[in-house]
Amino acid sequence: MFRRIADYALVEQLAGGMVTVLWRKLDAWVAAVRVEQVQPSWAEWFEWLARLAASRKNEAQPAYVAHKDWKP
Repeated sequence: MFRRIADYALVEQLAGGMVTVLWRKLDAWVAAVRVEQVQPSWAEWFEWLARLAASRKNEAQPAYVAHKDWKP
């Protein structure tokens, strides 16, 4: 996504909420692994995506609300 291979809107729709919640749960663990492994960049892109998704979390309705009348 950062390199524009995948569109941000698509990534956010497919995984934004999940990534945000997972980051909240994994944040302390990732920090500990970074120190333990002397690898400060470990999971850096996951953190970046989670922070970006969290900053935009309340900008749109959930899909199940916004598209409740959609039919294939």
